[in-house]
Amino acid sequence: MQPITANTEIRHLRSRDRCHLSKILDAGDRWKDLAAIITKPDGEQGLLLTASNIRLLEQQKYIPNGSPTQALLDYWGTKGRKRPVIKDLIDYLIRSELYHAADYIAVNVLNGEAINKCGDGSLNGDNMLQSKLVNGASHFSLVNATTLSSDSLSNLNDDILPQKKSIKQTLFTPTAPNLSTLSIEDNSVCDDVSNILAAYSEIKRYSFSLISQSTKNFAEISVKDGGFKIGEGAFGSVYMSSLPSGEILAVKKLKNDFRNQFLNELKILTKFRHENLLPLLGIACEGTVLCLVYEFMVNGSLLDRIACVDDSSPIAWKNRMNITVKVCDGVCHLHSFDEKPYIHRDIKSANILLDKHLNPKVGDFGLARVGSQAENDITRTSAKTTNIIGTSVYMAPEAFRGDVSVKLDTFSFGVVMLELLTGLSPYDSDRDEPDLLSFVEERILGEFDENEITAEHLQPFIDPKAGQFDIELAFKYFKLSRLATEQRKKNRPTMVQLKELLKNLI
Repeated sequence: MQPITANTEIRHLRSRDRCHLSKILDAGDRWKDLAAIITKPDGEQGLLLTASNIRLLEQQKYIPNGSPTQALLDYWGTKGRKRPVIKDLIDYLIRSELYHAADYIAVNVLNGEAINKCGDGSLNGDNMLQSKLVNGASHFSLVNATTLSSDSLSNLNDDILPQKKSIKQTLFTPTAPNLSTLSIEDNSVCDDVSNILAAYSEIKRYSFSLISQSTKNFAEISVKDGGFKIGEGAFGSVYMSSLPSGEILAVKKLKNDFRNQFLNELKILTKFRHENLLPLLGIACEGTVLCLVYEFMVNGSLLDRIACVDDSSPIAWKNRMNITVKVCDGVCHLHSFDEKPYIHRDIKSANILLDKHLNPKVGDFGLARVGSQAENDITRTSAKTTNIIGTSVYMAPEAFRGDVSVKLDTFSFGVVMLELLTGLSPYDSDRDEPDLLSFVEERILGEFDENEITAEHLQPFIDPKAGQFDIELAFKYFKLSRLATEQRKKNRPTMVQLKELLKNLI
């Protein structure tokens, strides 16, 4: 077998190395950060992957033994006349700040040294994998493109490998705060959890011991199977907890690596109170185990209720309109209550919970971040981020470029509107057009121009489970959902603007 070198094509990575790299990047959807910056091959301008490509890659995680990272490597590794090689992979990993993955390739694949990242975000000059700034852009080069070993260090020229006293070069500087470092007040995460919680002394502390007992020590048995686990997301699992007092709670137990999401939800939910935002009742912590405690929503998620999971009753058309308006109200509150808007970034039917009266509560604020400008100045609501996060079938095209604005939430909300209208899942691998937006484009619009479609064309696609409906009202609702999911951000309304349009509709 040929030795693996820096110039070995990515597609020739050993199977065990691909598997290990996939475990690193699949966790927390870190592969998206890599996918979002890969450029087209052979010097062609632009990014390799479109929003549709990334949506398709994401679906690999729902397939048995599927891996978005493996699929990404397969797709990227066969593109271009000059195929991407391992040094290209490390270059992109470092530019994406995926240092753990870059370390694995450098040490375990190339037998080199780890990427020595310093506290200031720079790379140590002693490292054999050097960062050089070429024409003002970050560029990463592997010396001589040979198999790296400790013996090769002595042969490197000073201009390639600076001495230890050389100035460290910053590889990548984000243009906006990185969500993963977001904290309570000053964007620096405290090491001591107790110090963090001290800033929120007014928050109710629930007994961790009682909650642990009531969930059988957070047993992995679903409610459907007689256990207490309601579901699981990227940041943690949610359990139903019945306390001796008779109080029924929903408890989100955060994964160990997601303390920052805990802080983010704590920060937002103690600041924003609205009838259509899921209220935070308190917290429960023991050591480094962190739990957020919410009101239990007896009707579960909007996603499940639209699908009538567990034979639940269908949602009537009137209630669907009510849910639409109230979710819009809740998101508008996030966008307009403070001087700067808070952008949810993960609006989806699975994150909209329903109480006993089918009143919606928007939850899961782990990805939310502050926008750059007050909502009432709609010409300046954008910022940039280096983290590409969210659920791809709900993500606006600009989200994959790291462009963050209140209009990201508008786009996601428009997809939810289409779910409510059609009763269809946002993604179904059994459909010819798996994601809902593609289904709308191909099946509902078909060969018609956007302005040519009529209410009669739409009628067969309206969810029959919703009961009686006004076809003209449904058609106007559809047109609003299309406006909300406009591909070009400048043509898409803000949620505040959409709220006014909904009022006029109803």
